[in-house]
Amino acid sequence: MRNDEELLTVLMPDLWRLARILAIPPQEPEDLAQDVLLRVWTRIKEGAEIEALRPYLMTALRNHARRRQPRSITLDESTLPPTEAEAPRRIACAEVLAAIDALPPRDAVLFRRIIRDAPALSDLALDLRLPLGTVQSRLCRARGRLRRDLGIAAGQATDQLIGD
Repeated sequence: MRNDEELLTVLMPDLWRLARILAIPPQEPEDLAQDVLLRVWTRIKEGAEIEALRPYLMTALRNHARRRQPRSITLDESTLPPTEAEAPRRIACAEVLAAIDALPPRDAVLFRRIIRDAPALSDLALDLRLPLGTVQSRLCRARGRLRRDLGIAAGQATDQLIGD
């Protein structure tokens, strides 16, 4: 029995090295190795015959490390990914599109053309066969209605809808 206890002492540096590799949080390798050493030493003291101590010890460490790893992660501020949330932007876009759909049909068509093609207003007026002033006044009224429907103050930039 004295031989196994001495061998445990000799194997400790190897055990510490493997524990540093296996421990997920970096502060846990010492706890992991000590837990396994205590369990194996207790088994030896109880009279367990272990044929090959080194492989037994390393396997016990791997198994113990696997059991200690959390099966699920609780989401909080520290575990959230460091990316911006996409949902608020999608919701804002959906609200803007719904507000455009609620415009009178001729104004909605005008807005969709501007969103899709981004033409110059003079080109848009030519395509729609309308005077430039008519296109400008319809666009101005449609913008005013969108601001009202979306709760945007007159001096507030529309990019506030989608975020910064």
